[in-house]
Amino acid sequence: METEFQILDCDYITLETPIVRLFGITKEGKSICAFVKGYYPYFYIKQDKNSPESLETLLKKKFPGLVLHVENIQKYQPIGFNTEKQNLIKITINDPARVPEVRDY
Repeated sequence: METEFQILDCDYITLETPIVRLFGITKEGKSICAFVKGYYPYFYIKQDKNSPESLETLLKKKFPGLVLHVENIQKYQPIGFNTEKQNLIKITINDPARVPEVRDY
């Protein structure tokens, strides 16, 4: 079912997996809350001397059951104006609340 609405706010809850909740209003003025399943939090780091495979092994050992994917991607850096894509490592985990802990590690 498709419903068009303007998003006013969002958050997440964690049941078995993270669920993003989108709060909004339809064209008809009705309040709505949409649940989005299957979206997992991720962040990027610059690729250094570690390969994505060795980094994945390290992270999965340090944070068992938390790290879902570690992959090498080509992407524009999110800060500043860039004309060329950079090699970045995308790290996907299964708990939004623990992103800062893994990222800071």
